[in-house]
Amino acid sequence: MSPILKEIEVDFDQPYGCFERLILICEATSLKQRKIFINSTVCTDLIPKEYYRIYVETKRIGWETVTSEIVETRLVFISNDNNNENMKKGSFVQSVLIPTMIGILLIPILIVLAAFIFVYRRRRQKHSNERNNQFTINHRNTTTKLSNIVNQVNIFPHTKQTNSKKHTFVSRPIRIKDLSSEYEQLIANNYYNLSDEFHARFLIKLKLRNSLEEIPEFTQCNQLLKNRYKDIIPYEHSRVKLIPIDECDSGYINANFITGLHNPREYIACQGPLKTTINDHWQMIWEQNVTFIIMLTDLIERGTNKCERYWPSNLEDVEIFGNISVCVTACVNMNSYDLRSIQLKKNDETRSIKHYAFKMWDDHTVPTNSDMLIDFIRLIRSKYRSECHGPILIHCSAGVGRSGTFIALDRLLQQFDKVSFYGYLDIYGTVLDMRRCRDKMVQNEHQYLFIYRCLKQEYEKRSGNSNHAIIADDHV
Repeated sequence: MSPILKEIEVDFDQPYGCFERLILICEATSLKQRKIFINSTVCTDLIPKEYYRIYVETKRIGWETVTSEIVETRLVFISNDNNNENMKKGSFVQSVLIPTMIGILLIPILIVLAAFIFVYRRRRQKHSNERNNQFTINHRNTTTKLSNIVNQVNIFPHTKQTNSKKHTFVSRPIRIKDLSSEYEQLIANNYYNLSDEFHARFLIKLKLRNSLEEIPEFTQCNQLLKNRYKDIIPYEHSRVKLIPIDECDSGYINANFITGLHNPREYIACQGPLKTTINDHWQMIWEQNVTFIIMLTDLIERGTNKCERYWPSNLEDVEIFGNISVCVTACVNMNSYDLRSIQLKKNDETRSIKHYAFKMWDDHTVPTNSDMLIDFIRLIRSKYRSECHGPILIHCSAGVGRSGTFIALDRLLQQFDKVSFYGYLDIYGTVLDMRRCRDKMVQNEHQYLFIYRCLKQEYEKRSGNSNHAIIADDHV
């Protein structure tokens, strides 16, 4: 009789961030059999009473494949109910009495054995917490389920976790072809699902140390004066640190590295400079070899100062900031943005940078026309590939709302261009991943929904179902 083939459903912590595909691998040790399941949590056609090694791999665009820890288990044979009809009937003594007596004798032995195992495991757990892949097997007809079989898969191998604390970062990949239906679900019932996803489940603040927790008390006052907003503080583990210019300088600036698809330090998100931090701003640009600056705010919006002008107001004028001279050599005014060519000079070294100032985006809102922003993002990405050598510096006023929305769209549009309609995008995981690097990235529901709308629009344009750009929705 051929063996009964079974399946198992594998539960594991979703890897955080964006990934091109998730691969579930089941390897039979004795049969040298290897089964691969793409974007699935179920292993099928498995043989009972066989040992399997089960692990997960993720593949991310531009990054090497990352493999989880291998977990070994054994499938339990589950017989079909109709097999009982083929059992031979024995005598009453053989079928009832003897098993009953054996059962009575075994009960005390099993109780003692269970107590021994319980005490042994408790002691072992106290002495070692190295292995977290504990699992259970539950019988469900023909399906065996493994619970918590795979640890969280870190798809950012270059990023260290702070203070040896393990943080849970979830993903919610959706098929590109399902973007329209996902969007409709978010705005249904007066945007209830959007609010639920953004506030109740998504916007749980990540318990990461911010920079002020690790700063000596005598310098904290000086640091606080360098923050534009008291509730926007950079995390310590991803903070951009300047080279101190003297003993009194802490090297502090309100800026964080943000992970991209190709580099763990692909972006720098920072606040708009204050009068007291313009020198620090240019020092950061020089030290990090920034050649692209993306400015997403006006200097003044609705009568409020959002950012200090940190470049000369006239062409060919030279201003000195710290030990760096700054000169605007050219300025081109486009419909949605201004492009300035800026020359920096420090000692005998000269560098050229591009300063893009997007003009169609007020604070706490979204652009009125999504096409303009999408075209702008694609322009920056195309120029970045050929002209940019360091991280892209992006700032608005606080460096979280508009900056976070821009970075999220840049990352997701790159993925969108590389996969088919049956590929996946992880908007939820992308934003949560950025919030691991800097708090409050994508600041409100309006901006979060705008990301969905832009990607929905791109899908409809590619599939030929859209003729117009998406106009901002004021109901959120």
